Amino acid sequence: MATTLDQQMMRPSGETAPLSRLLARAYTINWEVVAYAVIFVFAILTRFVGLGDRVMSHDESLHTYYSFLLFRDGNFEHTPLMHGPILFHANALAYFLFGDNDFTGRLYPAVLGVIMVMFPLLLRRWLGRWGALLAATMILISPLLLYYNRYIRHDTPSILSAMIMMYATFMYLDGPGRVRRKAYWLYIIAAAMLWNLGSKETAFMYVAIFGSILTIYWLVRLYQHFAKRPGRTLFYYITLPPIIAGVIALVMYGVISISLQSFQTLPARLNYVSEQFTILISGGAPGFEFVTFFSWTVLVAVISVALIIGTAVWAFRGSIVRSLPVREIVIMLLLVLAICLVLIYVEEVSHLSSRIDEGGEVVEPVVPGETDAEAVVGVSAINNTPIFA
Repeated sequence: MATTLDQQMMRPSGETAPLSRLLARAYTINWEVVAYAVIFVFAILTRFVGLGDRVMSHDESLHTYYSFLLFRDGNFEHTPLMHGPILFHANALAYFLFGDNDFTGRLYPAVLGVIMVMFPLLLRRWLGRWGALLAATMILISPLLLYYNRYIRHDTPSILSAMIMMYATFMYLDGPGRVRRKAYWLYIIAAAMLWNLGSKETAFMYVAIFGSILTIYWLVRLYQHFAKRPGRTLFYYITLPPIIAGVIALVMYGVISISLQSFQTLPARLNYVSEQFTILISGGAPGFEFVTFFSWTVLVAVISVALIIGTAVWAFRGSIVRSLPVREIVIMLLLVLAICLVLIYVEEVSHLSSRIDEGGEVVEPVVPGETDAEAVVGVSAINNTPIFA
């Protein structure tokens, strides 16, 4: 018969139990794990193979030179000409650990680039399995991100720190119940913000973006508390229309700039569109510029409405038809339309007003080095592409 001491010796201790559980756990390798493993391997290869072969560019030469002085002499004097100081200290650390050469000079952004590729794993809660995998793949193959991941400049740390701010913000607002609203997410946001501020001046934009989200969320929560009404719909009304309208306005401004490039002022464009629309209604044949503008505008409008309604239908799939929030969708569409028109108007006025002289005439830009007599009459000639004739 085993004694009590023997039973205690046979029972796993507190120190060995976690290790035993770790070794005894059954690990399942599915297609998703294999996919991320392949992405990780390709991320390392694309970010590190031949990293030191390319000659240093102008910006890189400044960053590596002053990092080398910090490594060799221990001296560093910050100048806004070269953005934030964190990059130089990180580069000097790479020189200290691995020696000073062109490869180690680009080690800092390359390591961050690999982390950036795998970062969508943290966003599976919001992107979904396929969305996170697709996001990781797109970051992996993006030529722009790949270029800056192999370029010793502040772009990669600035982007990655913003991604960390985004993740911490999402976890604070909409993370799992056991970690939601925890103070350490705010500490992570603050740390990532300091990293961003110490990397590049564009950090102020990220601070404004994520600070606005948290401020709006706080105000909506106050409304929900004191008004005793659900705040989710109000939060959606405040946040989604500007985002959707901003994307649509950006596309529409491209359509306007190309299709109506012959009309350089806002009144001229409005008069032309009004006249041509009257001709179209009366059964006449409108001009080519109007056909281009009208057809692309209709296409953008149809796609935008379809995406908004389709997203709502997908969100309420499986429910009966009357549960679809028709009123909320209509209000959302009206808000998107109003904000989009305001954004387009502001952009048109701010863009065209700088090209109008005191007499109200449009001033054609002059190519540097040329006299007024040699000024270019047309800056660009873009072929209009109507969807239908």
